[in-house]
Amino acid sequence: MKRIVSCIILCFSFFLSSFAADGKEIFVITPLSAENAWWTGNLTAIDELKSERDDINIKAYQLSNKTYNSVSEYDEQINSVKEMYPDKAPDLIVVFGTAIYPAIYQFNEFWPDVPIILVGEFDYICEKEYLFSTYWEEDAKRTKLTELRADFNMTYIQTPIYYKKTVDLMVQMLPKLQKVFFIGGEELLSKELTELFRNEVESRHLIFTPYLAQDHQTTDLEYALSQIDHTTTGVIYTNWLSRSNPRNKVLKLGARHMIEEAAPHFSPYFENTNVDEAVGFVCYDLDEYHNTLRETILKVIDRNMEPRSIPFEIIPAQKPVINIQALRRFNMDESLIPKDAVLANYSSTFWEQNRQVILISIFTMLCITIALLSLLHIRGQRFRKALKEAKQRAEESDRSKTLFVQNMSHDIRTPLNAIIGFSQLLSLPDGAISDEEKREYSKYINNSTNMLMMLVDDILNLAEGEEGSYKIEPTDTPCNSICRSAMTNIEYRVDPAVNLYFTSEVDDDYTVMTDGRRVQQILINYLTNACKHTSKGEIHVHCSLLENPGKVTFSVADTGTGIPKEMQDDLFERFTKHDNLVQGTGLGLNICRTLAAKLNAEVKLDKTYTHGARFVLIINK
Repeated sequence: MKRIVSCIILCFSFFLSSFAADGKEIFVITPLSAENAWWTGNLTAIDELKSERDDINIKAYQLSNKTYNSVSEYDEQINSVKEMYPDKAPDLIVVFGTAIYPAIYQFNEFWPDVPIILVGEFDYICEKEYLFSTYWEEDAKRTKLTELRADFNMTYIQTPIYYKKTVDLMVQMLPKLQKVFFIGGEELLSKELTELFRNEVESRHLIFTPYLAQDHQTTDLEYALSQIDHTTTGVIYTNWLSRSNPRNKVLKLGARHMIEEAAPHFSPYFENTNVDEAVGFVCYDLDEYHNTLRETILKVIDRNMEPRSIPFEIIPAQKPVINIQALRRFNMDESLIPKDAVLANYSSTFWEQNRQVILISIFTMLCITIALLSLLHIRGQRFRKALKEAKQRAEESDRSKTLFVQNMSHDIRTPLNAIIGFSQLLSLPDGAISDEEKREYSKYINNSTNMLMMLVDDILNLAEGEEGSYKIEPTDTPCNSICRSAMTNIEYRVDPAVNLYFTSEVDDDYTVMTDGRRVQQILINYLTNACKHTSKGEIHVHCSLLENPGKVTFSVADTGTGIPKEMQDDLFERFTKHDNLVQGTGLGLNICRTLAAKLNAEVKLDKTYTHGARFVLIINK
């Protein structure tokens, strides 16, 4: 048998190690498998650590009561465990269950002073021989864990059996209680609980009737349960395990259901009420337990604390849990449920489920209604005021659009008339006009065509900006080259009496990361406005790094008519023209502002300039 067990453990170890990453090794030894509800209630903290931490490797080994029948078989399984860590000791061993406590003696031999956390119901270790005795023995050797701290690098988390609170719950739920029918077995925990419940029940002057798997058959249990008076007898179920009675080796699922159906029983353990059907139970606080277990493991793994330096912990009891489904199946009085109890499998009415929400909703609706009524008058006044302002804005917008249409009509008709008129002159018979006049007329036609194209460009740029379809393509852009190109595009519009010139504080190879086409478009708009309003003097284009340190500043300054102070703040709005006699749509500067926003740049009027108008474009380097 030893060979078989050793092979199984070796295969299991190899399988786990093939998936494990380098890190801290935690060895977990449990009495039940991961499929059991006990695992969910007790090993959640370990499962979470496994999923959260790549640097923690966890190996689990099940040492079930059903897998050994003697001290030698028990030792054989424990000795085989060493093969899971053949080269070095695990960084931490976590042992669950009083029946597995004796294994720490062998662990300490395998891996001297290995860190150990014990988790279980009782704060003592029983001798191995007692594990296989048939009944509870008063004289069995039970060693307090506090006496072992000098010999073992160990700490302890107690998950107590709250047997007194369990009896309290039975007494409250069964006011006519006279007898406690205790169903137990030969397993260590059940033997210890048999005596604890016996003493507690008899101290209350109630009759204690143990019904043990080592003394009876399952069929006998079924008959005994059928004879119980549910009003005067409470049933406690621990387990139905026996080694000395082979027919009751383990309670089958059908027999368990038989107990659940036959009598309202109470459990001293944690119960998964989605699976088990105990009427009620009182156990340790699961949230507190999970936090304590997690924190204790991390103290050893992350903070390198020795378990012997970590104080023992006792997990407090949680509120009693009542399984309403089981309670109603046996027609038990629901008014006897403890006020602080947690209800499981409870199907409440719609009003019960939502009473608080409904009351809060009604109160909230009343408050909202009162608030709405009190605000209606204020809202009405505000609405009328907003409506009046909206009407004024609409009228202003309508006036702006009317003015725009009038301007456009005038601005388009003027170049068209020039184009038509001079074209007719050019079509006169040869000799009617001189060659010099033809060249002059052609120049007028060309200028008028360019003016008409600029009007159309402004309208198209406006539509492009409203649709948000401006495309920005940043590249290394030569600053001086952009300025000269913009000047070339408008030089035909410069009055002969005006001096157009360019200065720069940067070399010709100096570049800035931006969209050169859009920068040039802004400068052309600046220059076009300067040409319109400057009939003599100069137009000065300049590129500076000093005016706004850390940024490139382009400026266009003229000696023209300037901008009236009352119009300076609205100059970049649509359809704004400070001289309606000058051709233009009033859109150019608004388009400049839209383009600057796309370039993460800034356009503005230099209000400190007094010789005419000076417009600035500031670009981040």
